[in-house]
Amino acid sequence: MNHKRLIEAIQVLKDVHEKNLAFNYSYWGRRDKDTISSEKVQHTCNTEACAGGYLALHPPFNAQGLVPLALNNLTPVLKYHTGCEVQGTDALAKFFDIGFTNARRIFVNAAHYFPDRPSYQKITALDIAELLQKLLDKDLEAE
Repeated sequence: MNHKRLIEAIQVLKDVHEKNLAFNYSYWGRRDKDTISSEKVQHTCNTEACAGGYLALHPPFNAQGLVPLALNNLTPVLKYHTGCEVQGTDALAKFFDIGFTNARRIFVNAAHYFPDRPSYQKITALDIAELLQKLLDKDLEAE
């Protein structure tokens, strides 16, 4: 596990929650033709995204290779210096070094952690931050 990146991801998601930014767990995210290069745009363009989408917008993560697929598609992409890349859950698994199963459980199938919620749309950024914290604390079943 990359503890430093996970700690930063937890803070990003807590910020999304605290600032009441549009969050929708059911898809990576989308936005209009705004640029995605600044923190200010991230927090003022009414982007609706899930955890992976917001993490792909985070400038410090961008500098480390995690970026959105396109200006209007926030699917996370991990770009390697060799020119190779991976997308989606694979990108998050590799970037945070948490394994594919853990990445899928947290970023795609977290609903099973919240059986009392009627839909994915009831899962919040804070919920995902808490799952990442439990993974760090080894209170979440690891892969």
